[in-house]
Amino acid sequence: MSFSENELEIWTHNLTKIYGIRGRRFKAVNKINISMEPGIHGFLGPNGAGKTTTINMLIGAISITEGKARLRGKRAGSLETRKFIGFLPQDPIFYKNMTGLQYLIFKAQLNGVKKYQAKEKAIELLEFFNLLQAKDQKMGKYSGGMKQKTGLASALIHDPKLLILDEPTTNLDPIGRRDIIDKIRSLSKDMSIFVSSHILMDKGRPFLI
Repeated sequence: MSFSENELEIWTHNLTKIYGIRGRRFKAVNKINISMEPGIHGFLGPNGAGKTTTINMLIGAISITEGKARLRGKRAGSLETRKFIGFLPQDPIFYKNMTGLQYLIFKAQLNGVKKYQAKEKAIELLEFFNLLQAKDQKMGKYSGGMKQKTGLASALIHDPKLLILDEPTTNLDPIGRRDIIDKIRSLSKDMSIFVSSHILMDKGRPFLI
């Protein structure tokens, strides 16, 4: 089955990012073409290959120098796309004095979720990620794995249709990494997921299998 440009989850044509001016120009991303169908897809490459720069153009965090990009038929970076994207950056920033529950409610309201729904959704996600017992604990005391799962929960708080994850298993031990991978696999039943990683294999198995 073939998909048109507007039916693809992510579509880019000659997507390019150049930093600098005049003689000091650096091409961080060079004419990348993506045609992502619904489902879960890995965006693999070594550190420094331009994965994060590409993602930042897709979500509208930085401008596109050349080329085009669309998410579910909408222009990348537009207000329309931000409503249906869930995004977890490589190094998410947390408020250490907030509890896990407070943080998720805060992120929900930033994403337009009504207050009475925000707490209900936050509790649901904390339970899904096995963090319910730590919901009233300050995030400054969370382990790396707990923070990463809370970050992933925050990306899901507004029920996105497309989840974009930038190196979601960075700095996790093997057990924490496998836990996150299992959750991503489970989530892929309900939404499309675009996962960037420099890890090709995990315990001898392909990263997302």
